[in-house]
Amino acid sequence: MLPRNYTYKKLGKIAFLTTLAILSIISIAHAIPFHQSTSVPKFFTCPQGMTSFAALATTKHDFNLCGKSAGDMRLLAVRIHRTHKVVTMPIISSKEHVYIAKSPKGTYVYLDTNKNTLTIKKKNGKVAQEKIVASDSKF
Repeated sequence: MLPRNYTYKKLGKIAFLTTLAILSIISIAHAIPFHQSTSVPKFFTCPQGMTSFAALATTKHDFNLCGKSAGDMRLLAVRIHRTHKVVTMPIISSKEHVYIAKSPKGTYVYLDTNKNTLTIKKKNGKVAQEKIVASDSKF
């Protein structure tokens, strides 16, 4: 039971104003940019003992180039947007800013940092190409 000085009309107004305040706070939070630069945040870490030398993003994937030194990048760590699963695959070839990695399931990933493209060739022959939209490194 409600106290005598509260009516359902008053409670409705309080609920409406509370909801309006919460929605205002949420919209203000979304209006504040996450970061001011165009760089890509390092969204996950490389395996132990390795450093991330580049964090890049396409419209569908985030990825890191990992290695012990900048000239010795050995792994490509890939994550599909809005997921927590990271696939780490060895770089089997790197030549003139083109990195080729192969997943354990037989998918090849071609990363061309000069053309800013990521090409994924699945074992069944399907090919998908994506444009790199952000990077925290200059190659």
